Amino acid sequence: IASVGIATAVFKTTMQPGDNFAIAASLSDTYRDAIRVNPANGAELFTMPLQTIHISGEPNEAENAGIRTKMLTVWRRLHIEVDSMGNVFGNNLTGTITQNSLTVCPSPPGNCTVNRFFAISNTQVEQQRFDGGRIIIGVQSFPVLINILDPNTNREVVALAGNPVGSSKIRQGMPFTLYDDDDYNLDDGTTLDGDNNEPIVRLPNAFKHLSDSVSGGIPGEDNILRSAYILPEYQWAITIGYNQSNVTFNLNVEPGNTLDSAINTNRNSSSNEKDEFWIAYFLTGYQGSLTEDADGYNINPQTGNLDQDGANSGITAGPFITEPPHCDCYQSNNCPGTTCVLFPKGGFGSLIYQEVMQDAFRSWLSTGRTINNLEATVPHELGHQFGLDGDNHRVNPVYTFKIMDYPSYRNNETNVFEFHPEHINIMRKRIKSPGA
Repeated sequence: IASVGIATAVFKTTMQPGDNFAIAASLSDTYRDAIRVNPANGAELFTMPLQTIHISGEPNEAENAGIRTKMLTVWRRLHIEVDSMGNVFGNNLTGTITQNSLTVCPSPPGNCTVNRFFAISNTQVEQQRFDGGRIIIGVQSFPVLINILDPNTNREVVALAGNPVGSSKIRQGMPFTLYDDDDYNLDDGTTLDGDNNEPIVRLPNAFKHLSDSVSGGIPGEDNILRSAYILPEYQWAITIGYNQSNVTFNLNVEPGNTLDSAINTNRNSSSNEKDEFWIAYFLTGYQGSLTEDADGYNINPQTGNLDQDGANSGITAGPFITEPPHCDCYQSNNCPGTTCVLFPKGGFGSLIYQEVMQDAFRSWLSTGRTINNLEATVPHELGHQFGLDGDNHRVNPVYTFKIMDYPSYRNNETNVFEFHPEHINIMRKRIKSPGA
């Protein structure tokens, strides 16, 4: 605007999180053309010979012929939809006592004179699933020590701890309801009921490290994505009515089509996902595969052996394994993990298994180790949505990828709530929304 001595220009930033910009101006063509970025720190602008350009609003003590803006840093919002399954049901076993007062007891735990055994089924059920649980027989409730197959009769038997009052009256044909020790929110005490009819409410610290808090224009330290200049945002999905609290309950979600369907059927925000509008999706559930729900022992379909269940606290769905695959480093010649030549696509959503999270946490505590998977699972799975690999500890027990890996006592990396620099690099280079 020549009449008032004002010059204007339209400036559009890139969309890469963490990109920095400063705009410099001068009425002198010679001065302007000599402006360079200081290679020593990448933040200052100077002219030859090394005269630093002063920042707008600050004193111009050197009487520079130019001026520059403060640093402008690109932050990307990540809009997060969080659904949850409806009330828990079906997490028990019902039937009738098939034989009482067994005289030949399987081992462990052994002697019938110490622990009262009785048969609950003529066929095998999931071994030791109900250890530490509760059984209601008739109108009486008893704590369960173990459930195990009797090799002598091929019957499934339950042992009570000792001979509690009333257990001598247990008779064949009496109805029972058997509960395991599942208690995802730790509110049942000794009256375990498989969380029957309880709503799936996300655990208090599950999203702790994906905080959307901002103070003085700066995202808070509880945002694990802060190092990648990404800010979680939850209000959009709430305001638009996308978040659901009554998604069809599924006691055990199996990988494959069942998992993909559980996520895609309920992911209302998928149509809004664009390069300029990033979205992540979480479905808060209960348990994953029968062989990964930390409840007992199941037959391994590959070996035919009876193997103890794993403890899968969460899983990410989508083509992130193949289209292109997830990785640890992008176009790197010196990567300690998996290198991508093509940029990883990532997953389109994650299912969080809160009961398994709680089981795993309690299991670690029982060994004197505090592994806070209650806080680590959600950001870990979000990393997979961004196309990050990790999960490297089983392959290489020495090197780990922080939040994206298994806890490593050897590296003193047991509760590391941060991303590895290589993974930060991938997130900052990302153009498309996670999974898109």
